[in-house]
Amino acid sequence: MYEGLEVLCAALCIVGESPVWDCRQRCLYMVDVHGQRMRRIDLASGAARDAVFPQQIGALVLAQSGGLIGCMEDGLYRLTEAGGMEPLLAPIALDGPRFNDAKAGPDGCLYGGTIHYEGRGALYRITPQLQVTTLLTGVGNSNGLDWDTDKGVFYYNDTPTLRTDAFDFDEAAGTISRRRCVRRYTPKDGHPDGMTLDSEGMLWVALWGHGRVIRMDPADGRILREIRLPVRNAACCAFAGDDLRELIITSAAHDTLLRGQPLAGAVFRIRVDVPGRLPWRFTV
Repeated sequence: MYEGLEVLCAALCIVGESPVWDCRQRCLYMVDVHGQRMRRIDLASGAARDAVFPQQIGALVLAQSGGLIGCMEDGLYRLTEAGGMEPLLAPIALDGPRFNDAKAGPDGCLYGGTIHYEGRGALYRITPQLQVTTLLTGVGNSNGLDWDTDKGVFYYNDTPTLRTDAFDFDEAAGTISRRRCVRRYTPKDGHPDGMTLDSEGMLWVALWGHGRVIRMDPADGRILREIRLPVRNAACCAFAGDDLRELIITSAAHDTLLRGQPLAGAVFRIRVDVPGRLPWRFTV
């Protein structure tokens, strides 16, 4: 059932999120949101090194100047592997208790959204000059996001809506418009969480609550491949490795009985035929 799937790192996370491959350092970074930690993982050995912070980290974004930007409870910080944090844009007023997911876009800006338990979160665009624009309101749990620059499309998951959506993306203006549904899910399918795009323009979506990651054609929502996991809560996925053919999948031990799912919270990997793309960097 789990053919080709390997455990990359068995050090369990409460909520493992935001895997990002740093080709300069040749390592994988990720966060444990509720564990308030950033983790560096060596792909060759699976060895992990953690730094713990005084706030929850929703997401990590690579900086063009080097290092990592942590999207946290009250704003953006430059983080170090030794546990240092320097305010970049903090504190700022957010619609929600913290950032949940974020990425650098093709325009060098940071796009990040919040979680809000009453559905009043938001998705923001933050420029290298640290100007903040609200792109969406009424967000429940801002999650997977990525861009197809060939098509001028931005893809987005707001998890409680049980949808993956597409928008027209104007890179010059940094705006999104003409929202439409790519795929609708049922609770039995799982809730769309983290997401990434491969080099053929297909979407990979982690489905929280159903223990799987799907590869989907955004043209018609068709599922092209399904990867099943030995855990219920798949949280996020990203490409890593020198050839970008290692699909990394994070998971969560949150709300799970480890006796029944002893690998809940582990990080998995699987080799895929179609490579991904390098993540963009925030131009700071």
